This record gives sequence, structure tokens and C-alpha cells, in this order.
Amino acid sequence: MMTPTRSRLLSSLQRAAGRSPKTQDEDKSYRKPNVNEEYLKAFRTKSYVEICKKFQGQLRKIRSTTGLSSSSSSSSSTSSPLPFFMHLTEYLLEPRQEIIANMVERSEVHHLVLEYFKASLEASQCCDTILQGIHETRIAYAKVTRIIKLSKSVLDGIDEDDQPRKAICGDLASFALQKNPLSIISPMMFREIHDKYLVLLHRLKSKRGKVRRMLTIKRVCKKVGGIAIIASYSALVVALIVFAFHSIVGFVAAPCI
Repeated sequence: MMTPTRSRLLSSLQRAAGRSPKTQDEDKSYRKPNVNEEYLKAFRTKSYVEICKKFQGQLRKIRSTTGLSSSSSSSSSTSSPLPFFMHLTEYLLEPRQEIIANMVERSEVHHLVLEYFKASLEASQCCDTILQGIHETRIAYAKVTRIIKLSKSVLDGIDEDDQPRKAICGDLASFALQKNPLSIISPMMFREIHDKYLVLLHRLKSKRGKVRRMLTIKRVCKKVGGIAIIASYSALVVALIVFAFHSIVGFVAAPCI
């Protein structure tokens, strides 16, 4: 669920990071990627390892403060409406939302930087939505498991009372009315998000290449300028030495004339 703070921050980023139609047309020229290949590459990156370490560290911190073990936390997460791991994306998002809001107000921030932070914020919200769907799926799984246990007891003739049958019918009726919790984000929506931010990745890489070339040119110019200054000073020193030599020769030869 999107919080009001995130909603306002996202709208501010959208206004600040507006793109021209020409840029949008150029973005469409990039080829569509393979999602599986992208994930295999992401799993081998240093940033993925850092995120996993940060996630596990925050998880241990929450468990130590709440006194939950791994087994009790898994069982309690199926019954609690908002499990503790649903808010871990807020800890993983860097920089913090307050810092991003302050950066949006500063006009000197490049629009690509704003678009990058907007992408990070939307990706964080997407992760929250996926975690919510997974949590609802676990609740549905627990309900189905309970129905199966009750039905086995009824079929085995352990319970002759009609109460278990009524409970089974009630659970089945409520389960039938539920929507698929994993349909919160469809594969098509996920691919659209993925393709959208792959374009941003290409633009960031292109801008990085331009900045690197500019820095290389500046370094070369500095080196050439330094060499030119050294050469000019060397020529000046040689000229002064020649002038001094001729002056000494003149002073020595003057009495003989």
C-alpha cells in the first residue's frame, strides 16, 4: 500500500524529471531484454550481496527486539495482518525519502538523477506489493491446509458433529470469493516496469560514457597544457642561458678590443 509521503514524493519526482517526446521516441529503440538473464546477472552483482546482507541484518535486529525466532516468526506472519518483513523495503531504500524530497526541491540536481530516484522509489513500492501478495498467499495456504485437515477428520468419521462440515463449507465459500493474491502485479505489468527502467539504465550508461569522455578530454587538456607550460619555461630558460652566455662573452672580450 502506497503511503501519503511516498505518493507525494513520487508525484514531485514525476514533475521534476519530465522528459521530452524526442527522448521518449529514442527510448523505444532499445531492444526488449530477457528477464531471466537479467536476474541471473543481478544475482552475481556486488549490490545484490549488499542488499541481502542489509536485509538479513535488519531481520535479525527486528527478531532480537521482538523476541521472535525463525519458526515463530513464520507462523505469526501467516496470522498477522501486517507482518514485520513487509516494511523492510523502507530500510533498503537509499537515500532516505526525506533526503530525496530535499533533493527534488533543489533545481541544480540533474533530471537523470531524479529519474533514478523515482525508479528506486517505484521499485520499492513494487516490492512491497509483491510481499503483500506473498503474505496473502500464505494466509490462503494456511486456510486450505486447515480445510484439508477438517475434511480428513470428517471423512474418517472421527467427528460426527455437523459443526466441522459447516466450518468447511464456510471456509470454502470465503476462499472461493477471494481473488488470486499473486495477481496484484501481472507478468505483463512486471515486464512493462522492467522495460521502462531498462531504458533509464541505458540512458544513465550513455550519460556516464559522455561524462567519462569529457573528464578524459579535460585530463588530456591539462596534461597538454602542463607540457606546453613546461616547454615554454624550458625555452625561456634556454634563451636566458644563451643571453647570459653572450653577455659574459661580451664582457670578457670588451677589454681586448
